[in-house]
Amino acid sequence: MRCKYELCFSVNQVPCIFKQLSGDDVTDDYIDTLIKDNGFIENINTTFEAQKDYVNSIAESEYDLLCGIYYNGVLAATSGIQTYSDSATIGILVFKHFRRLGLGKTLIWAASTYVYNYLKLKNFDAGVKKNNMASIASFLACGFIKIENKDDYSFFVCIDNLVTPSIVSDIMVITNE
Repeated sequence: MRCKYELCFSVNQVPCIFKQLSGDDVTDDYIDTLIKDNGFIENINTTFEAQKDYVNSIAESEYDLLCGIYYNGVLAATSGIQTYSDSATIGILVFKHFRRLGLGKTLIWAASTYVYNYLKLKNFDAGVKKNNMASIASFLACGFIKIENKDDYSFFVCIDNLVTPSIVSDIMVITNE
């Protein structure tokens, strides 16, 4: 699915852009983070060319999006989004050099806001492994409700209850025609 929107904002006064990714956005840092975090991520391609092809294939998908936050011009985090008729499932990955800056909760907020603006979907969910404390805290900070399962947690939120992180400011939605 090709999206013409970009979500521009600041995180602690640092300029950021959240937008759909293409294969050209795949970097060595991206691959390195995928390899090191494969305990939390499923369906990864850990070679540069395979990941580039995968990202390009997602851009052509009818129901999926792969987006990222550019933090001061550098790709710092990605979000995989699967859309359904009335909801979207969100997955997040913050690159190792950009952790502890609040980008996890910012990524969740940005993905939800982006999908709402682009597709008008209002309901969002996610699954998080029980040992992924950073992701759990990030989803809770954005207003998601947590439900405990045997091996993981499920999270749910409606756009009306989505919380914008206090570190986010200067929000603009831009359409690229």
